[in-house]
Amino acid sequence: MSETEQQRKDPRAPAYGRRIHAMHLPGQQTPDLYELMRERTRYFKEDAKGVETMSKIFEDMRDAAKLQRSIDIAADLIAAGKMTLEEIAQVCRLSLEKVRELAKEKSA
Repeated sequence: MSETEQQRKDPRAPAYGRRIHAMHLPGQQTPDLYELMRERTRYFKEDAKGVETMSKIFEDMRDAAKLQRSIDIAADLIAAGKMTLEEIAQVCRLSLEKVRELAKEKSA
């Protein structure tokens, strides 16, 4: 069994990889997807720029998650109606404008 046939039958292979191999026509050269993935992974793990890029991506994801969590908490506090908008902004570390915007969305 050839390597390509093994990759087509490998249940661990990514679905897109199996589809590309399934579309392979005799006589055509298909890219070695595993090698492409290995190269990209190696870049993000071993190359200084790759590591920096990956770190930046994770920091951005973390910051976005923190912001979304603050927005969710602020929306819950607005719905409870027990705090002023200024207090909610201070507690959730959001701008007063953002909290007012959330309050308008809740009231609409």
